[in-house]
Parts: sequence; C-alpha cells; structure tokens
Amino acid sequence: MRLATFLGADNAGRLARETLIRAGLTGPGILTADAIAQSAVLVDPDGRRQIITDLKDLPERHYPISVFEQLVDGATLASISTIGFARGLLPVAAAARVPIAVDLQATSGLQDSYLTDWIDHASIVFCSAENLTVDPAVFAREVLTHGRARIVVVGLGAAGCLLALPDREPRVIATRAPFGVVDTTGAGDALFAGFLHAWLRTQDPDRALATAVLAAGWTVGFPGTSRHPTTADLVAVDPQG
Repeated sequence: MRLATFLGADNAGRLARETLIRAGLTGPGILTADAIAQSAVLVDPDGRRQIITDLKDLPERHYPISVFEQLVDGATLASISTIGFARGLLPVAAAARVPIAVDLQATSGLQDSYLTDWIDHASIVFCSAENLTVDPAVFAREVLTHGRARIVVVGLGAAGCLLALPDREPRVIATRAPFGVVDTTGAGDALFAGFLHAWLRTQDPDRALATAVLAAGWTVGFPGTSRHPTTADLVAVDPQG
C-alpha cells in the first residue's frame, strides 16, 4: 500500500505520523502541511453521531503530480478521496489505466457538481443514502450509466446497503453487527475499506460486500475509531466467511 496525503507539522500531525510508522505505512507520498485536518464527533446513547470537521487548508492545497505518478505506477487500484487536493490526481490514475475507487460520503446525487470529477472517473463508487434526493437504486443506476463505474454501493444505515452492477438488478444486503451498535463513527469507512480489501483478493463483488458488511458491523460495536477488524477478527465471528 502506498499513501498519498498531507500530514501536519502540529502535535496531531505528529501523532498521526507515529501511528503510520507503527503500522508500516510511511513512504515518499506522505508530505508535510502546516496542520492536519481534525474532527470532533458527538455520539448519543443510541450510537447516532454529529460530526464537526476542520479541514484546515487541505482543500486548497495541490498534491504534486510527479509524486503521485510514481506512487500510482504499477498499482492495482487507486482509492482517491474527495478532499480538494485529490481532484487533480484523478486524470493521473486514469492515464495510468489504474482503476479508481471513491467514497462520495453523504452526497445529494448527480447534481452535486463538486463530485462530478470523481463520478466521471471512478470504477467503484460508494456513498451514503443519507442525503440522496432520489431512491438509492435510481442513483446507483444513474452512476452506472453516467461514467466508468462498474460497481456502486449505497450505504442504507441500519437497513444495510445496496449493491448495483451493470448486468443485474440491484440487491440489498442486510446489516450484521455481532456486538451490537455502540458508535456508528467510521462504519462507512470500514464498509469501503473492507470491500476493497476483499475485492482485490477475489474480484467478486458479492463476496467482497459480504466481508465489508461484517467489517462495518464489527466496527460499530466499539466506541470511537481506534479499533478496526483484522481478517482474523472477521473469521472469529463468522468462520464460514
């Protein structure tokens, strides 16, 4: 795995860098900014949350194209977030013929002009249904016919998630929370990461989403975002996988 991002020179940024070092995820793609983005998350007893985010100056920054060209060379997949500095990286990955995956988060739909470049370029598109102005199945079909997407997943919260592929009708996969719901912070990130991890291994979107749903369900069983399931954790709660 090769990371392309900015880490702040402030205390929070140094903490993030130390965490990446322990995980063996440092490299030439991690550049230095003045300060790191931060979020404050309020969670009620039912697990629902309110998030306040301070992105500092990251949306206006420009990630060096030459650095990203080296990182994406030979890559199997590029997961490109919707932060402003990543917009210019989309055509670089496309030119290198590297498939792109993106999580649009709580988008309103295709009319969300900020996200048009990501929808145009991505082969795998995730989003939350929270703010969609159309039915999730309709949105998924629109994305599949609009750009390069071959897989669309829409998170439906407690109702599970919807998987849409070009050659069949969308299907809904139920949630699986083996430890109950304590805190939903990071559930969407776990769903996205779990899917990409399994899909890269199997190239099977159904199996990948089954793994992703379990990863998200495992994550919401613990407070905060400091615990993420390993493959061994998921096998422990579902040996049949």
